[in-house]
Amino acid sequence: MKVLVHIDDAERWQEALAERLPEAEIFTSAAPADKRREADYLAAWKPPASLLREPVALKGIVNLGAGVDALLNNPGLPAGVPIVKLRDAGMAEPIGDYVRYGLLHFQRDFDRYRRQQRGREWREHAMTDKADWPVACWGWAPSVPGWRR
Repeated sequence: MKVLVHIDDAERWQEALAERLPEAEIFTSAAPADKRREADYLAAWKPPASLLREPVALKGIVNLGAGVDALLNNPGLPAGVPIVKLRDAGMAEPIGDYVRYGLLHFQRDFDRYRRQQRGREWREHAMTDKADWPVACWGWAPSVPGWRR
């Protein structure tokens, strides 16, 4: 089995995959083109169209990021090649942090204070109580254990 890796930290992925798949030949997109053409599998994050077109007998693609939109919209995506998407990819917690940051940012009017700061103005504003600032998470609730409609 020959696995081609394309991602910013490809060498790290190459080492990790080689450790877990000792029988496989793992190489990065920095390998010569003739080597890349031999790949059975591509493990990648946002590969260029040219790289997707190189392997002649690709059996599968492992998308190394949280979303597959860039891959599905890539004009070089070969037809009929199965795609595996990482379920979490370690992003659940950072995404949750980002959502909490965004909620607090707007609930506490930090955007308004930033505009005032740029204008060298300081006016305190009444804080909106969290109970008066509802939040909806579309498409999420049914996946929560114990959730009822």
